[in-house]
Amino acid sequence: MLLGEALRNIAATKQRSLLALLGIVIGTASVIAMLNVGTIMQNAMLEQFRAMGTNVVNIRERFQREEDGQAVSLTPELAFDLGRETDGLQRVAPFSTGSAQLQMGAGNHNLRLTGATESLRDLLRVRLAQGRWISDIDGVSLQGVFGAEVAQRYAREAGSPLEVGERVRIGAYYVTVAGILEPYPRGGGVSPVSPNSTVFLPLEALQRFEPDGDLDGILARVHNEVDHSALGQQIIGWFSDRVPGLRVEVNSAEQLLENMEAQSRMFTVMLGAIGSIALIVGGVGIMNIMLVSVTERRREIGIRLAIGARNADIRRQFLVEAVLLCLLGGVLGAVLGTGVAYGFAHFTGNAFVAAPVAVALGVSVSTLTGVAFGYYPALQASRLDPIIALRSE
Repeated sequence: MLLGEALRNIAATKQRSLLALLGIVIGTASVIAMLNVGTIMQNAMLEQFRAMGTNVVNIRERFQREEDGQAVSLTPELAFDLGRETDGLQRVAPFSTGSAQLQMGAGNHNLRLTGATESLRDLLRVRLAQGRWISDIDGVSLQGVFGAEVAQRYAREAGSPLEVGERVRIGAYYVTVAGILEPYPRGGGVSPVSPNSTVFLPLEALQRFEPDGDLDGILARVHNEVDHSALGQQIIGWFSDRVPGLRVEVNSAEQLLENMEAQSRMFTVMLGAIGSIALIVGGVGIMNIMLVSVTERRREIGIRLAIGARNADIRRQFLVEAVLLCLLGGVLGAVLGTGVAYGFAHFTGNAFVAAPVAVALGVSVSTLTGVAFGYYPALQASRLDPIIALRSE
């Protein structure tokens, strides 16, 4: 009975009810869309880590110091010794980076170069679209594996696709295209390079572009059962003993993933809080509409009280109307918010992942908004003096 009467009263003031409903719809949609967007972004970051694996550590120099008048730094020999002498490591891949200009058609474009070994492919988990990866027997031979974005840009600028076996000019040298990579997920965990925008060369061949020969770091795959924090301390201790002047830092994908998950949760909560502001504004609109309704229906309230209605009955009637408006707005807002999040995922190229509690939270919060902002008008209605109310025009 209360529900039917509430629906009739809402339908009697269609325009006003629609305006009040719109505020709740927008508020609920904002909360649900924000929560879903946060979940989508968190899932995208996790996928980047999964593409490379979480059992990978990146070892880099903290700073250099001179020992007996000579600067100490990471070298390929140190990297391979570390892999042999550290039980927790399965495979190591020293790498170095540089830059040069790639000739594309009539112009030159800045390019990132990465000196790689055969084992780096397994650690980065890159896939070849054409050709082969760097081989350890390539030595100083200028054999290049081109990232997907580099190959695509070359095809646009040069007017023809990049082909395996083709020789292209990089800096002062001609490099043979040994392979072309498939597109790589953006981010890539602790990956030191972006494979999409990089040309990989044999580690020794990179010295033609970067004569100092120093490594930028070492990627290493870790046994699954190994504690990453303890292994990091072990690696730091190993370098301290082997080369006292060399200080390194060890970044673990597992540790970074834990930090990112915590940050993502905070980010999602923050987005939800921002969206809740719109829901509060909608709640204020509901309160305003209900107060106006109480004023306009004073005579109706007086008649009900005069024929035996209790104050609690009047209060319950107006509260049901407020909650019904907010519940309906919550359902419509849930549909709209989910649609907005789906559109965001589609246009950003990410997989759509619904936040587990987004819809339930959005609808329940909108209902609570109806209770919170509808209670005061309902209380005002229940406290009207029936004699004064009956005199109202």
